[in-house]
Amino acid sequence: MKILSVALILFLIFIAAAVPGTCRGGVTPPLLTLDDCYKLALKQSELIAINSEKIKEAEAHFIQAFGTFLPHVSFSHTQTRNSSDVYPGLNNTHESKFVFKQLLFSGFKEYAGIAGSRFEKRQRENEKWRAEQVLFTDVSD
Repeated sequence: MKILSVALILFLIFIAAAVPGTCRGGVTPPLLTLDDCYKLALKQSELIAINSEKIKEAEAHFIQAFGTFLPHVSFSHTQTRNSSDVYPGLNNTHESKFVFKQLLFSGFKEYAGIAGSRFEKRQRENEKWRAEQVLFTDVSD
């Protein structure tokens, strides 16, 4: 994959170097700098895109692990109709409520899960950074 990206960049550099000073209509083609070549290679690299998706997955794992600390919330609404002639003013009764359920303590596995997911995200970011470094080295070579 990265070989294909590097080959594409080298081909573009070769084309830019092989073209004489002017093109059609007397316009000088833009020269590609190392930074331009690197940006083009970043766009073409599948490894960088895969690493970006892995970072998003690690973020989702963190949110899922953090969700174990949050209370579980539910909402209920009840309506009772009373057709009694004894209490004409109390025909309808409405009750709405939020119910919060929070576990007191279930061990340190939640803490370990959050810490592990945080480290997983950091690992994925470092893997992406290393892939970008290797790609830059390949482009500069």
